[in-house]
Amino acid sequence: MKGRIEADHVQIGTGVTLGTGSSVHAQQVLLGDNVVIGEGVEIVCDRLELKADCQVGAGSFILCPEVVAEQGCFFGRGFKAELNQSLRLGRFCVLGPDTSLAGQSVQLEEFVFLDEGVAVGGGGSKGPRANLFIGGRTSLFARTFVNLSEPVTIGRNVGISFNVALLTHNAWQPVLRGYKAQFAPVTIQDNATIYFNVVVLPGVTIGEWSTIGAGSVVVKDVPAHCLAVGNPAQVVRGPLGYPRPLQPDEQDALVHSILADYLTSLALKGVNVVEDGLAADGTALLEFGGRRVTLSCLRRGASVRAGNAPADITLAIGPVPPESQGRCHFDLLAETVSGPSMPLAEDLRDFLRRRGIRIFSDRPFQSLPLLNLQRLQQRRASGRPEGGQTH
Repeated sequence: MKGRIEADHVQIGTGVTLGTGSSVHAQQVLLGDNVVIGEGVEIVCDRLELKADCQVGAGSFILCPEVVAEQGCFFGRGFKAELNQSLRLGRFCVLGPDTSLAGQSVQLEEFVFLDEGVAVGGGGSKGPRANLFIGGRTSLFARTFVNLSEPVTIGRNVGISFNVALLTHNAWQPVLRGYKAQFAPVTIQDNATIYFNVVVLPGVTIGEWSTIGAGSVVVKDVPAHCLAVGNPAQVVRGPLGYPRPLQPDEQDALVHSILADYLTSLALKGVNVVEDGLAADGTALLEFGGRRVTLSCLRRGASVRAGNAPADITLAIGPVPPESQGRCHFDLLAETVSGPSMPLAEDLRDFLRRRGIRIFSDRPFQSLPLLNLQRLQQRRASGRPEGGQTH
């Protein structure tokens, strides 16, 4: 290791990397197997625990009494945290480049994603109630701002788009002249979605499964199962009838169109679709890595005929008999995947995520690389053109 660790108690697993110019100052340091701390990182804490496969990007700075990250967490380049109490991350959390956290405490459950430039803190973040909790499988996209003058609670499976601001206080003009000041928490409940350029004002609760349209200013609570839009935001649909439930044939048609679109993405990744697109019965034959892979979307309750083997990768809208399931099987309604991991199945899982079917497993999402970008990255790493000479 090229960096240094200064601590009263140190426990380091195998394959740990500490980059040049990096330093850890703590009382207790626990680093799991294959932890990577990049160049120029500075961590100052009482207790640091990074479990297996965690990575801390170059130039990151963490000042916090207790830092605990479960397996596979990723801190992007230039990450910054100044927290007075604790930072606790569930499995496979991603904190993007130049993300910053300030306040008392931040707790993220598993698979939380904070995109590049997300900022948590701002005015009042040194106060006693500056606490952030984010439930599992939630994503905050680039340039989201979360003010922590008061507590902010964000539930599970929440999506918060680019340039959203969650505000817990507003105060500037003199209150003794009659101007208003407000300090109050913000709560976003499970499965809600907030689109681009929304501002949520102090004291607001957005109910579960609700949607806030782009550009809205939310000044009061939005009930569960509603669509709200505008400035100020008004409920325009729900709670009854939002969203409209899909009939089985509509679900079937939607999944068929998603898979057909998926097949059009594969040539760029070096996967050959042997026949022209998706067959009417929902099957496709693919060639990848020197072998053939069959993909099949099973009809509801379908079973494999005697003497026929199931496809390598199967998908179904609801349960199907075990003998019909492929080596890797997706239940799209239950949002589960079973069977061994394979690159094509992981690529499909990531594609489904981008189409609104989010299936989590014990692995991070991973697409197949685009061939041209992969080739150029290899050239960059080698420092010379393919088959060429250095002059």
